[in-house]
Amino acid sequence: MFNNKDPEKLINEWLADVDSFALPSDNDIPSREYENKLIAWLDVLGMSKKILDSGESNTGAEEILTNIGKLRNCVESSCLYMIKQNKLDYIQLNDGFIIVSELEYIDELCEIICEIQWKILIDIKLLIRGAVTAGQIIVSSDLKIIIGPAFINALKMENEVAIFPRILFSEKIYQYIKKEDIEFPYIKEDIDHLKYLDYLKYEYDLEDNYINFDNKLKVFGIKKLLKKYYTDNIMENNNIAQKYGWVIKKLSDLKIKIIQ
Repeated sequence: MFNNKDPEKLINEWLADVDSFALPSDNDIPSREYENKLIAWLDVLGMSKKILDSGESNTGAEEILTNIGKLRNCVESSCLYMIKQNKLDYIQLNDGFIIVSELEYIDELCEIICEIQWKILIDIKLLIRGAVTAGQIIVSSDLKIIIGPAFINALKMENEVAIFPRILFSEKIYQYIKKEDIEFPYIKEDIDHLKYLDYLKYEYDLEDNYINFDNKLKVFGIKKLLKKYYTDNIMENNNIAQKYGWVIKKLSDLKIKIIQ
């Protein structure tokens, strides 16, 4: 049965309480020095389980490949303008993406990540979790290898700290934004005091009014999807329910009601 607890209360209770990748061989490691870069790690939630399930049952491989291709298209189309200007690179690792850029492009990267999160929600009906940080990194010229402590830090933030489908910002990045007086109003502080990228408010503000945004969520089936995954899992799988509950709460803050 459906748990009638208010989603916001449930999320507050939850708050109270990586994909693997192949390591490069010695011969593959570029003979270059580390560079200080801006790095974002984006992980698509739920895709890894689908990949594992398709392997065990030997079914659904074609659908997985299709969705992986769609993910790449979403990311590439959002990054294309910056890539053409040689301001940004990205690497795909299965269902995850690493985006690397210079620190000075933090505001442009924030806009790109907002767009990516929204496209993947609307077009593929999946949620993203990740982290943005900065530090030492090396990216090979063919964009096939990335190594460095900044990448490891971003992975750990996403895997161990983010919990909900949100993109976290390291304290180093946030302090840089404040110091440089960069104005990107969609970096918010969550209830657990962590800084995250509010892509839903970003997309909300792109619409002319509340009604347009609400209708878009209905047309693309997002309201129905969020309600289904939340209610279906609240009694059986709290880990999944809390992720959809977090999105429901953020939409509620925008006066968008998913559960009446």
